[in-house]
Amino acid sequence: MHPLQLILVTFFLCSSGNVLGQMTLETPNETVTGEELFVTCVFCHGNAGQGNDRRDGPAIAGLPAWYLELQMHNFKDGVRGYLAEDVPGQVMHFTKGMLRNDFTISSLAEYISGLEPGKPMTDDAIGARPYLWD
Repeated sequence: MHPLQLILVTFFLCSSGNVLGQMTLETPNETVTGEELFVTCVFCHGNAGQGNDRRDGPAIAGLPAWYLELQMHNFKDGVRGYLAEDVPGQVMHFTKGMLRNDFTISSLAEYISGLEPGKPMTDDAIGARPYLWD
């Protein structure tokens, strides 16, 4: 991953304010919805979970909630996202602190599983040279 990509991901995550606060609470506010929490996933996974090839964000829309929960727990617990060859996984490893509580993971998984699967965003879909590091 290019250093500027990591900086932009960090900036995006830090600008998500209340949502990040919810995600890091040990005892969460259970009125926050999965849709509200999903704002932190959009940068890499697309606004509808369709994925983003340029950011190595896989499509996650419509995947079963149990599978999404399992993978989020795997990132949170360090089972995934620590290998040097797995650059996209390292980004998820970096965000594991946002998956602190089971309510957050469950809410996100339920929301994402309800999204309609679509084609990942590509250069054709978003225009040529949309990124500063090109």
